[in-house]
Amino acid sequence: DIELKHISIVTHSMLARLREKDIQAAFARPVNEDFPGIAEDYYELIEEPMDFRTIEEERLNRYKTIQDLQQDLLLVFRNCITFNPKKKDALNLLATELLSTLDDTFRDVCTDL
Repeated sequence: DIELKHISIVTHSMLARLREKDIQAAFARPVNEDFPGIAEDYYELIEEPMDFRTIEEERLNRYKTIQDLQQDLLLVFRNCITFNPKKKDALNLLATELLSTLDDTFRDVCTDL
């Protein structure tokens, strides 16, 4: 288990690594800011929107365990896959790739503590 004082460090490290891989910044900010043309449809389909900035600015202080962070990161990518279900869609591919490497990224970050 990660100590509470390290959750902030892990969060910032995880987001930094994920941002490096998110070269389009597709997950950087809320959908309504970056993609206003699809926001209405998105919010009708996605019950709990999540993005990297929301994690950093609004959620970080609420995390009691590393699993809380993990759940929010999973939500970022699962929301994208749900909204972009076509397997060949560029955002679906990116979200699927980041999702598939999430455990390894967590392991690397936590090992570096």
